Amino acid sequence: MNFLKTFILLLLLFVTIRVEAYNEINLTFNRSGSSPSTVIINVTDENGAAISGVSAELTSNTDFKPSSNAVTSSILCPNVNATASPTIELTFTLTGVKSDFVFSTASFDIHALNGQSGYQENNDGRTRQWTVELLQGVSSSLSSFGSLENIDIADGVGSSGAVHKFWDIAGTPQTTNSPFTLKMIITAGDENVGCFFGLSQIKLSTPQTPSVEVPQPFISSSALGSVEASYSIKSIGGKWLTINSRNSLTLSDNYDLNNNQQWYFVGTDNENGWKIVLDAEPDRIIGLSGTSIVLKEDLPTTWRYNASVENPGYFYFTSNDAVAKTLKVTGDSLFCFDKLHPKYAREMQIYDNPCGAVGSVFAKEVSASGHSVISSLIYTSDSKPATWHVMYSLDKAVVSKENSFDINVELSQNTSANMVAFVYFDWNADGLFETSQQLLLSAKECSGEVYVPAWAVEKESRMRIRLTTNDLISAEDEVNGFVYDFVVYPKSYQSYRNITLSSNSWKRGTTSISPTGGVYEYGTEVTITASPFGTSAFLFWKDGNNVVSLDEEYTFDVEESMNLVACFSPNTDKTTWPVGVENSKVDCNLSVVQRGSVLMATCDKDVLAMFIYSINAIKVAESQNSVIDVSALNDGIYIVQVVTPDGYETTKVMIKN
Repeated sequence: MNFLKTFILLLLLFVTIRVEAYNEINLTFNRSGSSPSTVIINVTDENGAAISGVSAELTSNTDFKPSSNAVTSSILCPNVNATASPTIELTFTLTGVKSDFVFSTASFDIHALNGQSGYQENNDGRTRQWTVELLQGVSSSLSSFGSLENIDIADGVGSSGAVHKFWDIAGTPQTTNSPFTLKMIITAGDENVGCFFGLSQIKLSTPQTPSVEVPQPFISSSALGSVEASYSIKSIGGKWLTINSRNSLTLSDNYDLNNNQQWYFVGTDNENGWKIVLDAEPDRIIGLSGTSIVLKEDLPTTWRYNASVENPGYFYFTSNDAVAKTLKVTGDSLFCFDKLHPKYAREMQIYDNPCGAVGSVFAKEVSASGHSVISSLIYTSDSKPATWHVMYSLDKAVVSKENSFDINVELSQNTSANMVAFVYFDWNADGLFETSQQLLLSAKECSGEVYVPAWAVEKESRMRIRLTTNDLISAEDEVNGFVYDFVVYPKSYQSYRNITLSSNSWKRGTTSISPTGGVYEYGTEVTITASPFGTSAFLFWKDGNNVVSLDEEYTFDVEESMNLVACFSPNTDKTTWPVGVENSKVDCNLSVVQRGSVLMATCDKDVLAMFIYSINAIKVAESQNSVIDVSALNDGIYIVQVVTPDGYETTKVMIKN
C-alpha cells in the first residue's frame, strides 16, 4: 500500500512538472535610458511566449542614443556620433538555457538610422556598409560563429520610414551551456557614408528537418497522345535521354530535339505512378519487359519519382511493381527535367524572361576571355540598371567549340552571404538554356571556366548571367538582383584572327596596319596607325562599344578578331578631303577575295572605302579601308563597290560563310 501511494505521488508530480521545449530563442529589448544598465531583455520562444527560467543581460562598450523619432526604446542604437570608424561591442549573457538547445542560425533585425534619429533613405544610391562578427560560447573561451561582411543595411530594404530587415549568419550547429555568451563586434564597412547601426531583435534558431512534400518536377498529361507539356530529360552525368538507331534507350552527348529527345508524362499522382512517353511517337512508353527496360507501345508500366537527397534538383524513378526496379540508362539513374518551348518558339529563339526585383549588387564589367575566344565580350557600366533584366544585343562573344573560355564579372560591391551567381547558355539556339553552371563568388568578383560543346550550333545565341539572393537557380526563375543577357556565337576552332581597320569618316583620316594582311595567327604582334587629315584630330581606337587605345600608333598581340575604328574629330579643311568618292567609275584592276569571314580588296590605287550591296541594291555593309567583315551576311551573291582617290569600281562576288 505504501508503495502504491508513493508511485501515485511520483506520477502526479511528474505530470505537474512542465517540461519547457523550445526550438528558437528570441531576444528583444526595452530600455528606459541610454546606459546599457537600463536595458531589459525579453527572452521568448518561437511562439512569442516567455521562456521560464531563462534570462539575459547586456554589456556594451558604448551608450545608446536616447529614444527619439525612429529610435524607440526597443532599439539598441550605439551612440557613436563622434567616431568616424567605431568598434562597437555588444555582449549578451544568457542563463538558464536548457543544455540540449542547439542553434545553427543567428538572425539580427538591423535598422539603418541617421544622426537625427530617423530612418536612412534606401533609394538615394549611397552605400552604408557594416561588418558584424559574432562570437559565441562561455565568456572565458569564445569562438567565432560567423560574420556579415560589408552588408549595406539601407539599400533596397523596406520602404522609406521602415528601413530594416533580418540578416542571417549560418554556422556550425552550437550547443548552449548556461551561462552562454553571444558577443557582437560591429565595425563600419569599406564604404559607409554615414549611418547608425540599430538592433531590435536577435533570433537563435535550432536546425530543423521539416517534412516537405517533394515537388512534382513536371506537368503531366491526362492521356496518351494528348501532350500537355514536353521535356528534355538530362542525366546527372550531363547527357540527354534519347533513342539510338536500334530504337533502344540511351544517353547522348549531343542535345538535339529533332533526334527523339522530347518526352512527356501521363498520370494523375505519384501513388498511381506516371507513364514516360516519347513525344515523337506518342504511344511508345518506357517500361519493363520482364526485368529489361524497353521502349514499346502499350506497356502497362508506371513509375514513381523520388527526389535525390545528395543531389538536389535531381530525381530517380522506381517502377510501381511489387519489386520496384529503378530506371537506369547506361549507368545513370538520376535525372532533371527542362520544359520545352513550342516548336515555333524554339525555331524563332523566343526566350522566357524572368520577373523579380532590382538588387543592390550589380555588374560593373563582364568579359569573356581566353585563347579560344575568337572575338571577346567586354561590357562595362558604372550605374545600376533600372530593371532587373537587361538584354545587350550588341555585346557579343565569338567562341571556339570544343574549347574552354573564362567568364569574369566585376561587381559593384562585396556580395552578401546569400548571393549566388550562375551563367546559362543556349548552345543550340532554340530559346532554351541547355547548360548552366555556378560562378565562383569572391568579394567583388565572380568567375568561371566554360566549356563550349561540340554540338553547339554555329549561330548567334544567348548567354545569361544571373545574380540573385532568393535561392532560385533556374534561368527563368524570379530574381532578386539582376539578369544580364548577352550574345554568344560558337564557331569551329581557328588559329587565326581577323583584324579590320576603318575610319569613322573617310573625310577625317585614314588607317594602316603592319604587317599588312588582316588575317593573323594568334599571338602575332601588329601595329596600327591612325593618320588624321587637315583640322581633324585623332581621338581613340574602338572595337564595337569599347575604347581599346588612345594612341595614334598602337602595338598589341593579336588574341581575338576585332573591327577597329579610328575615331577622329571633324575635318573642316575641305582641301584635304580625298577626292574620288563622287567621281565616275574607273578601271583599277580590282580584285576582291574572301578569306575566312572577311573580304579583302586589292587594286592599283589606295582603297579609301568598301561598300557591299545586296542584289536588291540595299547596302548591307561598309568599311573605311580594304578589308570588310562579312561574318554576319548570309551566303549568296553581292555587289562590292571599292572607292579610290581617282574614282570607284564595282564587282560581283559570292560570299560563303
